[in-house]
Amino acid sequence: RDDGLGSCTKKSGPEMDKLWKSIVAVFKGEGLKITVETNLIITNYLDVTFDLRKELYNPYLRPNSKPVYNNCQSNHPPSITRQLPSMILKSLASISSNEESFNQAKPIYEQALRKSGYNEPLGYSNIQNKPGQNERER
Repeated sequence: RDDGLGSCTKKSGPEMDKLWKSIVAVFKGEGLKITVETNLIITNYLDVTFDLRKELYNPYLRPNSKPVYNNCQSNHPPSITRQLPSMILKSLASISSNEESFNQAKPIYEQALRKSGYNEPLGYSNIQNKPGQNERER
């Protein structure tokens, strides 16, 4: 099973219906099933909630779901255990459209980090991946 998300603007209701039917036909022609939901303003996709009207996005956790991380005393390589809080910070900041949504989501992630032996607080920074930022020349 794979998930996908698409958005279409400036189409009337009948145009959207026609588009929806053509997408379903393409998938059916390949022997695949597809579920299409239309006219959504807010939707959850993977670990992000998108608010299309306000053009905001924020972290999403399924109900009764809590993040769990490797303990800082685990036998994972020290480079991994040392970097875990900053990796969580970068991930959380990248799926938060602003500081307010980051601060609303951060307590549950900080709590999970504390349970795993990490005591560093998560502070918002506007992390945007710049093209080529993580690419090394080889």
